[in-house]
Amino acid sequence: MLRRLEPNFVRLWMESYFQTYIKRDIRDLFPGLNTEAFQTFIQILASCSGDMINASEWARSLSVSQPTVRNYLRIAEGTFLWRTLPSYSRDAEKRVVKTPKGHLRDAGLVHFLLRLRDREDLRHHPRAGRLWEAFLAEEIIKEFKNHLLSGDFFHFRTPHGA
Repeated sequence: MLRRLEPNFVRLWMESYFQTYIKRDIRDLFPGLNTEAFQTFIQILASCSGDMINASEWARSLSVSQPTVRNYLRIAEGTFLWRTLPSYSRDAEKRVVKTPKGHLRDAGLVHFLLRLRDREDLRHHPRAGRLWEAFLAEEIIKEFKNHLLSGDFFHFRTPHGA
C-alpha cells in the first residue's frame, strides 16, 4: 500500500528539483544566461500557464526586452518545461498571426511554483480551470505520442475569445 507523502517532503523535493534545473542544468547549457531573471521568468510562466502568450507583458514584468523573453521561451520549450500551442485555423497563414497559448508541462511544478499545497488550495485558486485545461492538454498530447501518432497540436478559440 502506498503511503501519502508528507507535504514538507514534497515541497523540499520540488524545491530541489527546480533549483537543480535552474542552477545546474540551465547554467551549464546556457553559461551567459542571467539565471535569476530566467528563474523569475519560469515563475511568470507558471502564473500564466494555460493563457495566451504575451511576450511584451512578460518583458515589462521582467524589465527585459521582448527578444530576451522570446529567447527565454525557446529555452523553456527546448528543455521540455513549456509547450506552445499555436491557434488552430484552416488557413495556415492565418495561424501565424493568431496568438498562441502555452502551458508548463509539469502540473506538479506549476502547483509548487504557485504555492498550491493541497486539493483545497487548487479548488479555490482563480486559475484552477486553466490549470486543469493545461494538465488535460498535456496528458492528451502524451497519449498521442505514446501511441506513435504523429501530428501537430493546436488550441482553438472562437473569434469572441471563448
